Parts: sequence; C-alpha cells; structure tokens
Amino acid sequence: LSLHLKEEEERYRGLFEYSEAGSFLVRLEGEDGRIEEANQRGAALLGYPADRLAGRPISEFWCDRDAAKRFFERMAREKQVSGQEVALKRADGKPVQALFSAGTLSGGRLILTLVDITERKNTEDALRAANEKLNLLGGLTRSDLLASVDRISRTLEGGERQFSDTAMLHFIHTLQDLARSLRRRIELTRDYQDLGREPP
Repeated sequence: LSLHLKEEEERYRGLFEYSEAGSFLVRLEGEDGRIEEANQRGAALLGYPADRLAGRPISEFWCDRDAAKRFFERMAREKQVSGQEVALKRADGKPVQALFSAGTLSGGRLILTLVDITERKNTEDALRAANEKLNLLGGLTRSDLLASVDRISRTLEGGERQFSDTAMLHFIHTLQDLARSLRRRIELTRDYQDLGREPP
C-alpha cells in the first residue's frame, strides 16, 4: 500500500510539475484562497519564483478583484469552472490574459490551472482593429464609387436629352446598362463586408 501510494504521489507530482498549464494548489479561506503550491509554469506565468508564491492570496493577482470574488462565489456553487478568461497581473505589473479552469479537492482546497493566451488575445485585438479599418475603408471606397456612378448616370441622362441620333442613343443606353450593372456589383460588396463583422 505504501509503495502504491508513493507511485500515485509521483504520478500526480509529475502531472503537476510538468504540465504545460500553470498549476496552483489553493487552500480556500472564506471568500478567497491562498496559494499552497505552484508549478514552475504557473510561477513563470505570474513572473515570480515558485517559493515566493506560497501563502499569498490568489485574488491579488486578478486585475479585477470583483471578478475574483465572482470566481470564488461560482466555485462555492458549482465546485468547478472551466475555460474562463481572466486578466492577471504579473510581478512586473504587466497584464497577462489567461484561460483558467478550477476544481475543488478534499480538505478545503482547489486546483487551479492557467494557460497564457495573451499572444492570442493580442492577435485577436489586432485582427479586430484591422477589420474595423478595412470595413471603414471599404465603406468609404464604396460611397466614392457609387457617387462616381451617379455622376456618370446623370451625365448619360443629359446626353440622352441632348442627342437625337439613333447610333448615339444606342451608345448612351449601352453605357447606362453598364453603369447600372456596376452599381449592383458595388452594392453587393456591402453584403460581403458585413459578413466579416459578426461571427458566422
């Protein structure tokens, strides 16, 4: 039994220490929790040596203390949380975006795992900003093109009234048809632009 328990402890110690996720063993205390242990990945994510995290309240690393309070309230109700985004403060004061999951353990403890998604969030923000700029540029370009098509159409209508030659009128009508086709195609771009603004 002793050998079996030792093997189990080594197995779970390996999972804790060598996980790609930052892992924290937290002891619950009222509406907060104190870090009992952190793996190297978790300590690196927060920018502290692992031994300096022991005994510190986990909520002090939340950028939004109210979000930390809501997290512990939810844990009290549901006993587990998964795939939730949180903004944390590193030792150097820089924010880090993390995806975290947690589950309660016996003895008033919980295991909390964090995955750094800062780069992904920054990429998403940059992509969103680029899309907004492209949408603005697309809208302005479309407006300019439609205004030009309107001017062409008005000029052709004036030519239609000014000339009576059959060949000239046929030429003007052909140009009017092309202008209408161009207008339809320009307006169609609005539908495609709107597709990128919201999730499919």
